[in-house]
Amino acid sequence: MTRGTAGIPDSVVGTGTGDAAAEGGVGGGGGGSGSVCSGGESSGAGTGTAAALREQGNALYKAGQYAEALRLYSQAVGAEPRNGALHGNRAACWMMLGKYERAVADCSEGLRHEAGSELGKLRGRQATALTRLGKLDRAADVLQQGALRGGEHAEALGAQLRSVKGLQASLAVGRQALEEGAFGKAKRCALEVAGGGVSEDPEVWLLLARAHLSLGEHVEAAREAQKAIALDADTLDAYTLRADALVGMGLAEKAMRLLRDGLQRDPDNEAAAAALRRLKRKAAGHARVREELQEAFRLRRFEAAAALCAEGLRLDSDDKRLAAGFYADRAKAYQLLARSRARGETRREREDAAAAKLGGGGGGGGRLR
Repeated sequence: MTRGTAGIPDSVVGTGTGDAAAEGGVGGGGGGSGSVCSGGESSGAGTGTAAALREQGNALYKAGQYAEALRLYSQAVGAEPRNGALHGNRAACWMMLGKYERAVADCSEGLRHEAGSELGKLRGRQATALTRLGKLDRAADVLQQGALRGGEHAEALGAQLRSVKGLQASLAVGRQALEEGAFGKAKRCALEVAGGGVSEDPEVWLLLARAHLSLGEHVEAAREAQKAIALDADTLDAYTLRADALVGMGLAEKAMRLLRDGLQRDPDNEAAAAALRRLKRKAAGHARVREELQEAFRLRRFEAAAALCAEGLRLDSDDKRLAAGFYADRAKAYQLLARSRARGETRREREDAAAAKLGGGGGGGGRLR
Protein backbone atom coordinates (compact mmCIF):
# COMPACT_ATOMS: atom_id res chain seq x y z
CA MET A 1 0.00 0.00 0.00
CA THR A 2 1.42 3.36 -0.95
CA ARG A 3 1.46 6.21 1.55
CA GLY A 4 0.94 9.95 1.30
CA THR A 5 2.92 12.79 2.76
CA ALA A 6 2.33 11.98 6.43
CA GLY A 7 2.44 8.21 6.07
CA ILE A 8 -1.32 8.06 5.55
CA PRO A 9 -2.45 5.53 2.95
CA ASP A 10 -3.26 7.19 -0.35
CA SER A 11 -6.33 5.03 -0.66
CA VAL A 12 -7.62 6.71 2.48
CA VAL A 13 -6.91 10.40 1.96
CA GLY A 14 -6.41 10.81 -1.75
CA THR A 15 -3.20 11.80 -3.43
CA GLY A 16 -1.10 13.32 -0.66
CA THR A 17 -0.19 17.00 -0.47
CA GLY A 18 -2.79 18.21 -2.96
CA ASP A 19 -5.62 16.54 -1.10
CA ALA A 20 -6.78 19.47 1.01
CA ALA A 21 -6.92 21.70 -2.04
CA ALA A 22 -8.88 19.12 -3.99
CA GLU A 23 -11.68 19.23 -1.42
CA GLY A 24 -12.72 22.71 -2.56
CA GLY A 25 -13.69 21.52 -6.02
CA VAL A 26 -16.18 19.14 -4.46
CA GLY A 27 -17.58 21.37 -1.75
CA GLY A 28 -18.11 24.52 -3.81
CA GLY A 29 -15.74 26.75 -1.84
CA GLY A 30 -15.35 29.39 -4.55
CA GLY A 31 -17.83 31.23 -6.75
CA GLY A 32 -21.63 31.23 -6.47
CA SER A 33 -23.19 30.56 -3.11
CA GLY A 34 -20.46 28.08 -2.16
CA SER A 35 -22.75 26.38 0.33
CA VAL A 36 -22.99 22.60 0.60
CA CYS A 37 -25.57 22.48 3.38
CA SER A 38 -29.07 21.36 2.69
CA GLY A 39 -30.60 24.55 4.06
CA GLY A 40 -29.66 28.22 4.15
CA GLU A 41 -27.28 30.17 1.99
CA SER A 42 -23.95 31.87 2.58
CA SER A 43 -23.65 35.56 1.87
CA GLY A 44 -21.79 36.51 -1.29
CA ALA A 45 -19.23 38.42 0.76
CA GLY A 46 -18.66 35.45 3.05
CA THR A 47 -18.28 33.09 0.13
CA GLY A 48 -15.79 35.33 -1.61
CA THR A 49 -13.75 35.74 1.55
CA ALA A 50 -13.81 32.00 2.25
CA ALA A 51 -12.76 31.20 -1.32
CA ALA A 52 -9.82 33.59 -1.17
CA LEU A 53 -8.70 32.25 2.19
CA ARG A 54 -9.06 28.68 0.96
CA GLU A 55 -6.89 29.37 -2.08
CA GLN A 56 -4.20 30.90 0.11
CA GLY A 57 -4.47 27.93 2.47
CA ASN A 58 -4.17 25.53 -0.45
CA ALA A 59 -0.89 27.11 -1.52
CA LEU A 60 0.55 26.86 1.98
CA TYR A 61 -0.68 23.27 2.36
CA LYS A 62 1.02 22.26 -0.89
CA ALA A 63 4.21 23.90 0.38
CA GLY A 64 4.06 21.80 3.55
CA GLN A 65 3.32 24.79 5.79
CA TYR A 66 0.47 23.05 7.57
CA ALA A 67 0.22 25.28 10.66
CA GLU A 68 -0.09 28.40 8.50
CA ALA A 69 -2.55 26.67 6.18
CA LEU A 70 -4.57 25.64 9.22
CA ARG A 71 -4.84 29.27 10.32
CA LEU A 72 -6.19 30.35 6.92
CA TYR A 73 -8.59 27.42 6.64
CA SER A 74 -9.90 28.30 10.11
CA GLN A 75 -10.58 31.82 8.93
CA ALA A 76 -12.37 30.41 5.89
CA VAL A 77 -14.52 28.21 8.14
CA GLY A 78 -15.33 31.27 10.22
CA ALA A 79 -16.45 33.10 7.09
CA GLU A 80 -18.50 30.19 5.76
CA PRO A 81 -19.09 27.69 8.60
CA ARG A 82 -21.70 25.65 6.72
CA ASN A 83 -19.35 24.69 3.90
CA GLY A 84 -18.46 21.08 4.65
CA ALA A 85 -15.51 21.07 2.25
CA LEU A 86 -13.79 23.82 4.23
CA HIS A 87 -13.97 21.67 7.34
CA GLY A 88 -12.40 18.95 5.21
CA ASN A 89 -9.55 21.29 4.26
CA ARG A 90 -8.87 22.01 7.91
CA ALA A 91 -9.15 18.34 8.84
CA ALA A 92 -6.41 17.55 6.32
CA CYS A 93 -4.13 20.00 8.14
CA TRP A 94 -4.97 18.50 11.51
CA MET A 95 -3.99 15.08 10.17
CA MET A 96 -0.70 16.29 8.77
CA LEU A 97 0.02 17.81 12.20
CA GLY A 98 -0.84 14.51 13.92
CA LYS A 99 -3.95 15.89 15.63
CA TYR A 100 -6.30 13.08 14.73
CA GLU A 101 -9.03 13.83 17.28
CA ARG A 102 -9.30 17.34 15.90
CA ALA A 103 -9.43 15.94 12.37
CA VAL A 104 -12.29 13.61 13.34
CA ALA A 105 -14.21 16.52 14.86
CA ASP A 106 -13.78 18.71 11.77
CA CYS A 107 -14.84 15.87 9.49
CA SER A 108 -17.93 15.28 11.61
CA GLU A 109 -18.84 18.95 11.40
CA GLY A 110 -18.26 18.99 7.65
CA LEU A 111 -20.41 15.93 7.09
CA ARG A 112 -23.32 17.59 8.89
CA HIS A 113 -23.63 19.75 5.77
CA GLU A 114 -23.38 16.94 3.22
CA ALA A 115 -26.29 17.15 0.80
CA GLY A 116 -25.65 13.86 -0.96
CA SER A 117 -22.51 11.82 -1.56
CA GLU A 118 -20.33 14.74 -2.63
CA LEU A 119 -18.12 14.59 0.49
CA GLY A 120 -17.05 10.97 0.13
CA LYS A 121 -13.41 11.95 0.36
CA LEU A 122 -14.16 13.64 3.68
CA ARG A 123 -15.62 10.38 4.96
CA GLY A 124 -12.48 8.57 3.92
CA ARG A 125 -10.37 11.12 5.73
CA GLN A 126 -12.45 10.79 8.89
CA ALA A 127 -12.16 7.00 8.75
CA THR A 128 -8.39 7.30 8.40
CA ALA A 129 -8.18 9.50 11.48
CA LEU A 130 -10.39 7.08 13.42
CA THR A 131 -8.21 4.18 12.26
CA ARG A 132 -5.10 5.98 13.49
CA LEU A 133 -6.77 6.32 16.88
CA GLY A 134 -7.73 2.65 16.97
CA LYS A 135 -11.46 3.40 16.75
CA LEU A 136 -11.99 0.75 14.12
CA ASP A 137 -15.68 0.09 14.77
CA ARG A 138 -16.52 3.74 14.27
CA ALA A 139 -14.30 3.95 11.19
CA ALA A 140 -16.14 1.00 9.68
CA ASP A 141 -19.51 2.66 10.35
CA VAL A 142 -18.39 5.88 8.65
CA LEU A 143 -17.19 3.98 5.61
CA GLN A 144 -20.28 1.80 5.45
CA GLN A 145 -22.51 4.86 5.41
CA GLY A 146 -20.41 6.46 2.71
CA ALA A 147 -20.40 3.39 0.51
CA LEU A 148 -24.19 3.08 0.79
CA ARG A 149 -24.63 6.68 -0.34
CA GLY A 150 -23.00 5.84 -3.66
CA GLY A 151 -21.35 8.50 -5.75
CA GLU A 152 -17.89 8.72 -7.26
CA HIS A 153 -16.11 7.76 -4.02
CA ALA A 154 -18.22 4.70 -3.22
CA GLU A 155 -15.75 2.18 -4.64
CA ALA A 156 -12.78 3.70 -2.80
CA LEU A 157 -14.75 3.80 0.44
CA GLY A 158 -15.72 0.17 -0.01
CA ALA A 159 -12.07 -0.81 -0.46
CA GLN A 160 -11.13 1.16 2.61
CA LEU A 161 -13.92 -0.54 4.55
CA ARG A 162 -12.52 -3.97 3.66
CA SER A 163 -9.11 -2.84 4.88
CA VAL A 164 -10.52 -1.67 8.21
CA LYS A 165 -12.39 -4.94 8.67
CA GLY A 166 -9.13 -6.78 8.02
CA LEU A 167 -7.47 -4.78 10.81
CA GLN A 168 -10.36 -5.59 13.15
CA ALA A 169 -9.93 -9.28 12.42
CA SER A 170 -6.15 -9.17 12.93
CA LEU A 171 -6.54 -7.38 16.23
CA ALA A 172 -9.05 -9.94 17.50
CA VAL A 173 -6.82 -12.83 16.42
CA GLY A 174 -3.78 -11.23 18.06
CA ARG A 175 -5.54 -10.78 21.39
CA GLN A 176 -6.80 -14.35 21.34
CA ALA A 177 -3.34 -15.65 20.44
CA LEU A 178 -1.80 -13.81 23.40
CA GLU A 179 -4.35 -15.38 25.77
CA GLU A 180 -3.60 -18.81 24.34
CA GLY A 181 0.17 -18.40 24.67
CA ALA A 182 0.79 -18.20 20.91
CA PHE A 183 3.11 -15.24 21.39
CA GLY A 184 4.72 -15.30 17.96
CA LYS A 185 1.30 -15.18 16.32
CA ALA A 186 0.20 -12.37 18.63
CA LYS A 187 3.31 -10.41 17.70
CA ARG A 188 2.70 -10.84 13.96
CA CYS A 189 -0.91 -9.72 14.29
CA ALA A 190 -0.02 -6.67 16.36
CA LEU A 191 2.64 -5.66 13.85
CA GLU A 192 0.11 -6.04 11.05
CA VAL A 193 -2.38 -3.78 12.84
CA ALA A 194 0.21 -1.12 13.65
CA GLY A 195 1.57 -1.26 10.12
CA GLY A 196 -1.97 -0.97 8.77
CA GLY A 197 -2.35 2.50 10.21
CA VAL A 198 -3.39 2.05 13.85
CA SER A 199 -0.54 4.16 15.17
CA GLU A 200 -2.14 6.22 17.95
CA ASP A 201 -3.83 3.51 20.02
CA PRO A 202 -1.80 2.61 23.14
CA GLU A 203 -3.60 -0.73 23.40
CA VAL A 204 -2.06 -1.93 20.13
CA TRP A 205 1.45 -1.08 21.35
CA LEU A 206 0.70 -2.79 24.65
CA LEU A 207 -0.38 -5.93 22.81
CA LEU A 208 2.86 -5.89 20.85
CA ALA A 209 4.92 -5.19 23.98
CA ARG A 210 3.30 -8.12 25.83
CA ALA A 211 4.06 -10.44 22.95
CA HIS A 212 7.70 -9.27 22.83
CA LEU A 213 8.07 -9.69 26.60
CA SER A 214 6.59 -13.18 26.53
CA LEU A 215 9.10 -14.08 23.83
CA GLY A 216 11.98 -12.78 25.95
CA GLU A 217 12.53 -9.80 23.64
CA HIS A 218 13.08 -7.28 26.41
CA VAL A 219 14.51 -4.39 24.39
CA GLU A 220 11.62 -4.50 21.94
CA ALA A 221 9.07 -4.85 24.74
CA ALA A 222 10.47 -1.80 26.53
CA ARG A 223 10.38 0.22 23.30
CA GLU A 224 6.77 -0.58 22.45
CA ALA A 225 5.60 -0.02 26.03
CA GLN A 226 7.24 3.41 25.91
CA LYS A 227 5.19 4.20 22.81
CA ALA A 228 2.03 3.41 24.77
CA ILE A 229 3.17 5.70 27.59
CA ALA A 230 3.92 8.48 25.10
CA LEU A 231 0.38 8.19 23.72
CA ASP A 232 -1.29 8.03 27.15
CA ALA A 233 0.86 8.82 30.17
CA ASP A 234 -1.89 7.53 32.47
CA THR A 235 -1.81 3.97 31.11
CA LEU A 236 -0.29 2.31 34.18
CA ASP A 237 -0.23 -1.12 32.52
CA ALA A 238 2.41 0.27 30.19
CA TYR A 239 4.56 1.33 33.15
CA THR A 240 4.48 -2.10 34.77
CA LEU A 241 5.10 -3.85 31.46
CA ARG A 242 8.04 -1.59 30.58
CA ALA A 243 9.42 -2.06 34.10
CA ASP A 244 9.36 -5.86 33.61
CA ALA A 245 11.22 -5.43 30.33
CA LEU A 246 13.80 -3.13 31.93
CA VAL A 247 14.43 -5.69 34.65
CA GLY A 248 15.02 -8.28 31.95
CA MET A 249 17.61 -5.89 30.47
CA GLY A 250 19.37 -5.62 33.83
CA LEU A 251 18.04 -2.12 34.54
CA ALA A 252 16.21 -2.70 37.82
CA GLU A 253 16.97 0.78 39.18
CA LYS A 254 15.53 2.39 36.08
CA ALA A 255 12.48 0.13 36.37
CA MET A 256 11.88 1.30 39.94
CA ARG A 257 12.16 4.95 38.91
CA LEU A 258 9.63 4.33 36.15
CA LEU A 259 7.17 2.70 38.54
CA ARG A 260 7.52 5.61 40.96
CA ASP A 261 6.71 7.99 38.11
CA GLY A 262 3.64 5.95 37.26
CA LEU A 263 2.44 5.86 40.85
CA GLN A 264 2.63 9.64 41.01
CA ARG A 265 -0.07 9.63 38.34
CA ASP A 266 -2.15 6.91 39.97
CA PRO A 267 -1.13 6.30 43.61
CA ASP A 268 -3.86 3.69 44.05
CA ASN A 269 -2.75 1.42 41.21
CA GLU A 270 -2.15 -1.85 43.00
CA ALA A 271 -0.39 -3.60 40.12
CA ALA A 272 2.28 -0.89 39.85
CA ALA A 273 2.62 -0.66 43.65
CA ALA A 274 3.03 -4.43 43.93
CA ALA A 275 5.63 -4.44 41.16
CA LEU A 276 7.58 -1.69 42.92
CA ARG A 277 7.47 -3.53 46.26
CA ARG A 278 8.65 -6.69 44.55
CA LEU A 279 11.58 -4.88 42.94
CA LYS A 280 12.53 -3.24 46.23
CA ARG A 281 12.63 -6.63 47.96
CA LYS A 282 14.75 -8.05 45.18
CA ALA A 283 17.08 -5.06 45.27
CA ALA A 284 17.53 -5.42 49.03
CA GLY A 285 18.13 -9.14 48.65
CA HIS A 286 20.68 -8.62 45.90
CA ALA A 287 22.49 -5.98 47.95
CA ARG A 288 22.74 -8.35 50.93
CA VAL A 289 23.92 -11.27 48.81
CA ARG A 290 26.51 -9.08 47.06
CA GLU A 291 27.88 -7.84 50.36
CA GLU A 292 28.14 -11.34 51.78
CA LEU A 293 29.63 -12.64 48.54
CA GLN A 294 32.39 -10.04 48.66
CA GLU A 295 33.14 -11.04 52.24
CA ALA A 296 33.22 -14.73 51.32
CA PHE A 297 35.80 -14.17 48.61
CA ARG A 298 37.85 -11.98 50.93
CA LEU A 299 37.94 -14.77 53.55
CA ARG A 300 38.50 -17.46 50.86
CA ARG A 301 35.26 -19.19 51.81
CA PHE A 302 34.64 -20.45 48.32
CA GLU A 303 31.94 -22.99 49.21
CA ALA A 304 29.93 -20.20 50.84
CA ALA A 305 30.56 -17.97 47.83
CA ALA A 306 29.13 -20.58 45.44
CA ALA A 307 26.08 -21.02 47.68
CA LEU A 308 25.50 -17.27 47.78
CA CYS A 309 25.62 -17.10 43.98
CA ALA A 310 22.92 -19.76 43.81
CA GLU A 311 20.85 -17.73 46.28
CA GLY A 312 21.27 -14.61 44.16
CA LEU A 313 20.07 -16.47 41.08
CA ARG A 314 16.99 -17.68 42.94
CA LEU A 315 16.11 -14.11 43.89
CA ASP A 316 15.58 -13.08 40.25
CA SER A 317 16.67 -15.19 37.31
CA ASP A 318 14.89 -12.81 34.89
CA ASP A 319 17.40 -10.01 35.44
CA LYS A 320 19.92 -11.10 32.82
CA ARG A 321 22.65 -8.68 33.86
CA LEU A 322 22.55 -9.69 37.53
CA ALA A 323 22.22 -13.35 36.60
CA ALA A 324 25.30 -13.10 34.39
CA GLY A 325 27.25 -11.64 37.31
CA PHE A 326 26.22 -14.41 39.68
CA TYR A 327 27.05 -17.09 37.11
CA ALA A 328 30.50 -15.56 36.61
CA ASP A 329 31.13 -15.34 40.36
CA ARG A 330 30.01 -18.92 40.89
CA ALA A 331 32.40 -20.10 38.21
CA LYS A 332 35.16 -18.08 39.89
CA ALA A 333 34.35 -19.65 43.29
CA TYR A 334 34.51 -23.18 41.87
CA GLN A 335 37.76 -22.41 40.07
CA LEU A 336 39.43 -21.05 43.21
CA LEU A 337 38.13 -23.99 45.23
CA ALA A 338 39.59 -26.45 42.71
CA ARG A 339 42.99 -24.73 42.86
CA SER A 340 42.95 -24.81 46.67
CA ARG A 341 42.16 -28.52 46.72
CA ALA A 342 44.83 -29.19 44.12
CA ARG A 343 47.36 -27.66 46.53
CA GLY A 344 46.16 -30.08 49.22
CA GLU A 345 44.63 -27.36 51.44
CA THR A 346 41.81 -28.26 53.76
CA ARG A 347 38.94 -25.83 54.16
CA ARG A 348 40.05 -24.91 57.68
CA GLU A 349 43.66 -24.34 56.59
CA ARG A 350 42.56 -22.14 53.73
CA GLU A 351 40.23 -20.01 55.83
CA ASP A 352 42.69 -19.72 58.73
CA ALA A 353 45.41 -18.58 56.35
CA ALA A 354 43.12 -15.93 54.91
CA ALA A 355 42.13 -14.73 58.39
CA ALA A 356 45.75 -14.55 59.51
CA LYS A 357 46.71 -12.59 56.42
CA LEU A 358 43.92 -10.13 57.11
CA GLY A 359 44.95 -9.83 60.77
CA GLY A 360 41.91 -11.59 62.09
CA GLY A 361 43.65 -14.45 63.94
CA GLY A 362 43.06 -18.13 63.34
CA GLY A 363 39.61 -18.88 62.03
CA GLY A 364 38.25 -15.61 63.51
CA GLY A 365 34.73 -14.40 63.57
CA GLY A 366 33.51 -13.78 60.03
CA ARG A 367 29.78 -14.08 59.40
CA LEU A 368 30.01 -16.80 56.76
CA ARG A 369 30.74 -20.50 57.29
